[in-house]
Order: sequence, then C-alpha cells, then structure tokens
Amino acid sequence: MEQKNFVQTGAPKYDLHLSAYAIKSETIQQLTEFGFTRDEFANNRYCDTTAYHGSFHDWQADKEKWDDVVTILSRDETFNGGLEEEIALPYFRKKLSFEPAVKFIVADYVSLALKSLFPKKKAVPSPVGRQKACDIHINLDWQYTVDVIKKIMDELGIVSFDRPTNNSAGFNRIYTLTFEDLSEGVECFDTITGVINKLNTEGTPDTSGILGFVGKVKLEITTRAYRKPLDGILLPLILRDESPY
Repeated sequence: MEQKNFVQTGAPKYDLHLSAYAIKSETIQQLTEFGFTRDEFANNRYCDTTAYHGSFHDWQADKEKWDDVVTILSRDETFNGGLEEEIALPYFRKKLSFEPAVKFIVADYVSLALKSLFPKKKAVPSPVGRQKACDIHINLDWQYTVDVIKKIMDELGIVSFDRPTNNSAGFNRIYTLTFEDLSEGVECFDTITGVINKLNTEGTPDTSGILGFVGKVKLEITTRAYRKPLDGILLPLILRDESPY
C-alpha cells in the first residue's frame, strides 16, 4: 500500500458562502453576475435543504464588495439564510491520500476510534444572536473509502451532503461540524486529523495501515457574517455553553 501522511497544501484562502432557504430568482441572477457559482449539493442529512447555495471562490477580502453583496440580499424581502466570509489557513487544510489495499477491518475498534473524534454534545438549531466562529468539513472520497468507514460515519448523526464528482461513485460525501467557539473547533480539527492519521499509519491492534479513510479535512474561520432575518435558517450550531467532549 502506497500511503502519504496528511500534508499542508496551498496558501491562505478566502471564500464567500451563501446559504438561502428562500430567495428570489432575480437575486440569484444578481449574485451570479457578481461572481457567485451555484454549489450542487444533494441528499442533505440532519439539516434543511437550501433553495440556493452559492460560493465566491478565491475571494479577496474587501469590505466594500462585502457590503455590495449584503445590499443585494437586504433588498430581497423573501431572503432567509446567511452569508459568510471565511478563511482557510494552510494548517487547516489537510489531505490523506493512498491507494487502498484493504482486506479487512476490525469494525468495533475503528468505530470506537472514530466516535472518539467528535463532540459528544450535538449541534442545535442556531439561536438568535449566536454566531458560528468556524466549521470543519470532512470530505470523504466515496470511491476509495471502505464501506465500513462510510457506515460508521453515517451513523454518527453529523450534518452531511453529497457533492457530485468524477469518481466512479459519482459523488463525495461532506460531513460538517459548526462551532460557536473557535478553540473548540481547532481542538476538534487537531483530534480528527491526528487520530485518523494514526489509524492509517498504525492500523488496528492486529493490523497496520488498513483503515481506508480517504479524503480531505478543512477548517474554515468565519471573518464576516450576515443573517436575515434575525432568526434566519442556518446550519445547526455546536454551542460553547459546555465542553464539547
């Protein structure tokens, strides 16, 4: 089995992300002309399905242009959702890639290991006045990740959705954790990347390097946010009220 450990790639990167649960077609057209592209997501789990989700990739942090987007949204009296400016630093974009040669997996061992990665407290509908500080996206390669890992991840109750790809499965599944507290998000990110890397290099007590967890892990830090109305629909949020572990 050829294997590479998590590696850092690229430079600091800003993006805008817009999730709209109600929005006019004219507003979508304005956003498209501004530079947004529609994200094609499907099979949402543990979250509401958006009427429109768009991103402005490689965004240059610009207060005036940010205000322009907010103005477009504020003029749409039907809009329900949120706009976010986020930055992903190199340290928080990590990738694990190898050619899997998996013969078997000790499912119970791996299940316990994966469950230990994630907060015990569950995300809740985002309360009024509470704001996301960061989120973690686990992009699972649905072609190369082994079935046992897919099953375990789907049983964890984490928000997820499918994004079309060119692999043989036709999609990757993206699991998302949204944190109100940045330090809790960073702790969770380091735990996820550290344990998965260890499992992939050391394997289970009886095997070596056979986990078969293939994909990317990214943490994005929120630098600006807009929500309309005040109780507009957003992704469920892990609140800072108590320790997440």
